[in-house]
Amino acid sequence: MPNRRKAVPVNTTRSRVDALRDFVADRREEMVDLLRTLVDIESPTDHPKGTTEVATLLGERLADLSFDVRRLPSERYGEHLVADGGDADGSRLFAVGHVDTVFPLGTGWGFSIDGPRAYGPGVIDMKSGDVALVYALRALHETGGIPLPVRMFYNTDEEPGSPESRNLIPGLLEGCDQAFVLEPSEPDGTAVVRRKGVAIFDVAVTGRAAHAGQEPERGISANRELCALVLEAEALASKETGTTVNAGIIAGGTAAYVIPEHASCKLDVRVPDVSEQRRIEQRLAEICAVRREPGTDIRLTGGFHRPPMAPRDGTQRLLDAYQRAGEVAGQAITFDLSGAASDGNTIAGCGVPVIDGLGGIGGRAHSSEEYLELESLFDRTLLLAHAIEQLALVPRT
Repeated sequence: MPNRRKAVPVNTTRSRVDALRDFVADRREEMVDLLRTLVDIESPTDHPKGTTEVATLLGERLADLSFDVRRLPSERYGEHLVADGGDADGSRLFAVGHVDTVFPLGTGWGFSIDGPRAYGPGVIDMKSGDVALVYALRALHETGGIPLPVRMFYNTDEEPGSPESRNLIPGLLEGCDQAFVLEPSEPDGTAVVRRKGVAIFDVAVTGRAAHAGQEPERGISANRELCALVLEAEALASKETGTTVNAGIIAGGTAAYVIPEHASCKLDVRVPDVSEQRRIEQRLAEICAVRREPGTDIRLTGGFHRPPMAPRDGTQRLLDAYQRAGEVAGQAITFDLSGAASDGNTIAGCGVPVIDGLGGIGGRAHSSEEYLELESLFDRTLLLAHAIEQLALVPRT
């Protein structure tokens, strides 16, 4: 983490603070209505009609703020959406949200409110963050103007790791030197300044089949080779560094009475930094080069699709602006590490300072109990508006 420096004092007038607070307070019902509409649209990643519909509705709201909105077509997923707006001068902010969810079509449940919480598929991950940013921009637009250029990007394929849109992000970052990602906050409200890098490795082992009872000596067990390999691979995990290795899927063999010819596994690997990424890549290659069962063939494919996200030059300026926004909005701000990945990893890998987890507060994401602490929708909207304003005021170094 870079050494902290004192945030530069800014001249945020009380009338401006009150104007933003009043704007959010006056539109609470309107914000909930939009969130309800978005959550009730089924938008699993593999349902282009639904994801495009959600992105279109958000694009319409941004067009109302004089943003230049364009769609990026996709052969496999819904249309991604890019919108440029705000003041023409200053350092451009790249802000990212996603509109897809993990829930398949036909879940049979939609948006609901029970006490202080809202429930529904994607309500915390991350349609509430999408709504918060739109209304933060609208609050600025209607109370004096958005004080810096903003490029919004809503993708439709984030949940499976942004297989298509992660290749679009480097080009979209052109001219942007700071980024916000509207993934949900940690359950205690903590924003995210570090995310682990994520890899999926595929290991395929080929042995030789034989009758397990009549001539087992003629067989070469792919299962036995793979089992030994998996134990060595998982031993690469480290509590000290936070690196994890999990053989989440293992398959092998065709029948109990056949020496298995084929076996395979998928390894999920998460690392805190680039040095651990390199260690894992090297050690896995070495492990797969060893033959514990003579005559087997081992193939290792896959790799890191989300680089580690970590503070870099320029990150401290974002943190200063966001913490100052918290002071102005009367909200406590903390930052931490998350083991989950997001588009923030891709942005960081392109060398752009980014902070993440700026969306709503809630929990049980990806489950039928997914919820949003409803008050956090309004708090985060106000905080985001102030944060964007502070970015325009905190000087660059």
